[in-house]
Amino acid sequence: MKKIHQEIKKAVVARDQKKAESLKYLFSLLEKELMREGKLTEEEAVRILQKELKSKKEALSLFEKGGREDLVANEKREIALLEEFLPPEMSEEEIRKIVREVCQQTGDFGQVMGMVMKKLQGRAEGSKVAEIVRQELKR
Repeated sequence: MKKIHQEIKKAVVARDQKKAESLKYLFSLLEKELMREGKLTEEEAVRILQKELKSKKEALSLFEKGGREDLVANEKREIALLEEFLPPEMSEEEIRKIVREVCQQTGDFGQVMGMVMKKLQGRAEGSKVAEIVRQELKR
């Protein structure tokens, strides 16, 4: 939250209104959770931001299909901004390595997914992980 707050200040000073508004929105999402729960861990903040990123990506896809180039540019800008505050995604090879380790313990898709997602701690999209898990379970 501190980093977002600092970036809001920088955007306001630079008179970048669109960036400031986007950052304020992200800050409000985190602040809302903080007020609801009384505390906000780094993992919870990442989870909230990832949920918002997923939502933005879905909206981007719909805007592209609808031919709304004005909204596409805005969503792309907000996605890039969101990604600045999230840990970098793991590569497919790194994910596959973890999936293989977990698959040695159990062969059940649901159990593998649960264990892998817990180990990844939000550093990969669930759909990407599920695809890799299916591939590895077929082997």
